Amino acid sequence: MDRRTRYHRKRPASLLLTALLAALLALSCGGCATYEAFVDSISAEEEAENVIKIGVFEPLSGSDEEAAAWEIRGIELAHELWPTVLGKELVLVYEDNRSDLEMAEKAANALVEEGVSVVLGSYSNVLSLAGRDIFQEAKIPSVAITNTNPLVTLGSEYSLRVCFVDSFQGEAAARYVYQDLGLENAAVLKLEADDYGAAMAQSFREELSLLTGNEEAVDRVTEYEAGTEDFTVQLEIFESSGIELVYMPVKAQDAAIIMAQAREMGSSLIFLGTRLWEDEDLASLAGEAAEGAVFTSLFDTETATTGMAEVFLNAYREKYGDDTAGQEAAALGFDAYLLVVQAIRESGGASDGETLLGALMNIQGFEGATGSITLDENGDPVRTVVIKTVREGAYVFEDTADPTETEELPEETGE
Repeated sequence: MDRRTRYHRKRPASLLLTALLAALLALSCGGCATYEAFVDSISAEEEAENVIKIGVFEPLSGSDEEAAAWEIRGIELAHELWPTVLGKELVLVYEDNRSDLEMAEKAANALVEEGVSVVLGSYSNVLSLAGRDIFQEAKIPSVAITNTNPLVTLGSEYSLRVCFVDSFQGEAAARYVYQDLGLENAAVLKLEADDYGAAMAQSFREELSLLTGNEEAVDRVTEYEAGTEDFTVQLEIFESSGIELVYMPVKAQDAAIIMAQAREMGSSLIFLGTRLWEDEDLASLAGEAAEGAVFTSLFDTETATTGMAEVFLNAYREKYGDDTAGQEAAALGFDAYLLVVQAIRESGGASDGETLLGALMNIQGFEGATGSITLDENGDPVRTVVIKTVREGAYVFEDTADPTETEELPEETGE
């Protein structure tokens, strides 16, 4: 799509009837002065009835442009496959928030003025927050794509997301421990005064306690100070307590040190972490010591975990080749668009934000490229989480933690 224009679309086929009507009118009124105005008004009304505008609220320029391009790539790929729904054309309306808070507010207001029914984006938590209240006031649902900050949806019923909140990884990790590994207890090791680790440690502990029915399923949460280099004491305590698995929502650099010392001790502890381990390349930092470590993630570029994942991967490779950089964000953008398509379909082709919000919130177990998605009362997804392991220095799909049944889009594209 040419982003030099805000949006582009083809004229609906139904306008042929309007053209015939206009020709008859021209003959009957003998070229009256009101002819063009009449035709324009009829055409505008018919076009509006057959078009649903989807806002793309993204930084098309500025410091965030490169990162946001992956989200946009996923949106556009899904739009190519599903350009219409129930006979209505879906139009992408772009507004550049320029990676700037002030410009983000202007871009959000511009999308409201354009009459969009729903908004996708923006990349960056702060840019999404800049537009959040504007879309809320206009009663336009906005669907964040890669935002993980809880504030993006907190207290705003029209703000939704497809990416999990960071703390949700803790819940998924607990399900993996209990359902897949068959373990009923674990320990937690985290950096002190770290909000990221604290949120995930708490959700992990609560979920494992709920699953096992044992409030002491995580009987030890051990903290360490920043800059710690010797974890021997903590590891010896874990070993002596009979714990088999340690959940570590910590940075890859710290995890690498801990794993190296554990292997030197001959420990057989299982280490379970978060997507930070892949983002920060744990395998390179820890080498052989990372072998067998597992962590939560959102997407695997080599494994089609759902039917829609296979559709996405095939379409992506056909258009963009085998480059997997940023593909996770593209898959999330793909799912955000498809979630909107499903909401439009289930609402009977509605284009008003209030109806679409209700439809979005009622979707249960939607099967997307990144797995099953069901929005909770806060607009955050209860969703599939991918589990990966480190094997011979590579990040390999291990399993999924999937709490919901799935609801699929039709296989065919278009309608």
